[in-house]
Amino acid sequence: MSTTPLIICYGSETGNSKAIATRIYKACSELQFCKDTQLQTLNEFATIYKLRDRAKTIKQPTATDNTSPHILDSKVNMIIICSTTGNGDVPQNADSFYRFIKLKSTPAQFFENLSYSILGLGDSNYDLFCNAARNIDKRLLELGAERIGSRAEADEVVGLEVSVEPYIAQVLQSLRKIYSTEHVETESKASITDSVDTARSPHGAEYLTIVRADKMSDNAQSDDLNYYSLRLEELFGSHCDSSEDNLIYESDEHVPTSTVAQTPTIFFSSIRGARYLTTTESSKQVLHLELDMANAPMSQEASFKYEPGDALGIFCENDQEHVDLLIEKLKERGSFKLSPNDQPISDTDPISVKCTDDSKRCIFPKHISSLENEIVNVRTILTKRVDIMSPVTVPMLQVLAKYCSNFSEKNAILKLTFDTALYNTQIVKQRANLFDILSWYPSCKPSLSHLLQELPPLLPRYYSISSSPIKHPDEAHIAFSIIKFETPPPYHTIRHGSCTSWLQNKAKKFWSSEEQVKIPVFVKPSPNFRLPENLNTPIIMIGPGTGVVPFRGFLQHRECMLDKKQSDGINWLFFGCRSMKSDFLYREDLRDFETNSFVNLNLLVASSREADSGGGIWYGGSYIQDYLREYAANIVEMMTMKKGVLYVCGDAQGMAPQVNRVLHQIIEEECNYTPEQAKHVVSEWQETGRYLKEVWS
Repeated sequence: MSTTPLIICYGSETGNSKAIATRIYKACSELQFCKDTQLQTLNEFATIYKLRDRAKTIKQPTATDNTSPHILDSKVNMIIICSTTGNGDVPQNADSFYRFIKLKSTPAQFFENLSYSILGLGDSNYDLFCNAARNIDKRLLELGAERIGSRAEADEVVGLEVSVEPYIAQVLQSLRKIYSTEHVETESKASITDSVDTARSPHGAEYLTIVRADKMSDNAQSDDLNYYSLRLEELFGSHCDSSEDNLIYESDEHVPTSTVAQTPTIFFSSIRGARYLTTTESSKQVLHLELDMANAPMSQEASFKYEPGDALGIFCENDQEHVDLLIEKLKERGSFKLSPNDQPISDTDPISVKCTDDSKRCIFPKHISSLENEIVNVRTILTKRVDIMSPVTVPMLQVLAKYCSNFSEKNAILKLTFDTALYNTQIVKQRANLFDILSWYPSCKPSLSHLLQELPPLLPRYYSISSSPIKHPDEAHIAFSIIKFETPPPYHTIRHGSCTSWLQNKAKKFWSSEEQVKIPVFVKPSPNFRLPENLNTPIIMIGPGTGVVPFRGFLQHRECMLDKKQSDGINWLFFGCRSMKSDFLYREDLRDFETNSFVNLNLLVASSREADSGGGIWYGGSYIQDYLREYAANIVEMMTMKKGVLYVCGDAQGMAPQVNRVLHQIIEEECNYTPEQAKHVVSEWQETGRYLKEVWS
């Protein structure tokens, strides 16, 4: 067996990159390419290989010293899976690694012993698509590393699986060729592309066992808080303090404390207020929540608990009705049994989940049990810890196929794992979850421990904060649409957003009960979506629908900062809704800002489903783009002459690209520029932090 280590590294913000890296790690471990296969975050790689220590002592080769200092003492192969977050940034659990490789002082051949393959995850609705992976790839090549094949990129718009599945098959094939030259025994294994089970099922046998345990803890809330804290540590990774970062950068650049990512602090927040911002006539319900921030830690950037532009992360629970249906279905299939003696258990029996394979201990699913000896029960896991409502993944389908006794059903499920178009139609568009698959294929009787091994974690959801910490020092306000939609034919299933529906139920409980209603939350900073420090700097805010949410916080903050002082700073808000009567969000607040002489707000509201002087194209209404064209001269003057800042918040697929096109057009027309010159102007705004976006798909 080869002695060349294989390291699978990931940078993951929401868990997608980690899940893909874990799949590859499992496959490589089972195929036994080498003696040493590792799975770690990019930051962990930086720590294990002591990049920081080397950075303090490294010197560039001199004319008389032609040696090439490098970080790796011997050959290493690496697979990198990295997503892009924020404004083209690397995830927090990859930030230390990325800051290190950006150092100008690093010798040109620093990574000459490294061969790597890289897959970037991104969303093509964003301007900086797969920017993190592209930058890492570019810098590693500059530092002497050798790339295995071409850089691969997966796009959430068309579906990650379209690129991920071929990439996994290709990278395994490449690794097989690389390692087979060192160890001929690998050749005796079946070809990676010979069968679905080998090429596309890197999971193999289950490595978890469920055992009966003693009585569970009586302090459920404390247990939850500990669990969520560990989840955040896993999600955001470990980070050095700012002093350590500055030691690395002192020869190149200073790293301000605010750029050093920290693991957020989780706490329980009580609902202080709740109301709908839409009327019953609106096609969508938008709910406003006011949450207690008394237990929140202070922001590291200022003496506030959050900053305007930040978001609240919320850990929700799965809908109780869906949990009950899934438990009932699994009991019907005989899945509620202990391992390995098949003794029956109930969904509330105390259990412990253990790893039966030491080689798999590094991928023990901590979202099931934060510690291997933690005492839980199946109902808690299915309610609070695993995502049972998201579309089933390809790895989960591979596991479910294994447990089908009917050959036709097994083949039907397996076909979904390699036919990308079919998977997109049957699973992605239908949002088909575990319960759906079990309902469609009656012969599928999965092992409970294997299901828990493969079910993805229930991840936090993020909602923009709509308040100012000056005006509301012990509160944070959020607002969001209640997600509800119907899937395409033939099923026409009504689906609900897991977190928004859960929060709506919490609000209903708040309205009907005098008891405190608590929600686990944490503050997620958005350092790339901030107000300018200078109050005289004009700001232009563009936010249709719930895109207006952070701008209410911006305006509250500016109002408090001015504190009845006159300012030359002008605030423009372009808001879009369907109807002034039914979904003009924060109507009273925005009208108050409009009449407040210190805030100096120019409010322009476009209503697409109502006839007005704007002259829109469908209903005689107007759109934000219409007002952008109408006030093109003002926008260009504020951005070019007064060095204003332009913010866009909302839908990444429709609104944001359209606004971007209109901006290019008005620059061409107002400045008499060519398309190329206009593009350069917009790029300059982005690079200097004066054109900021907070958009979502």
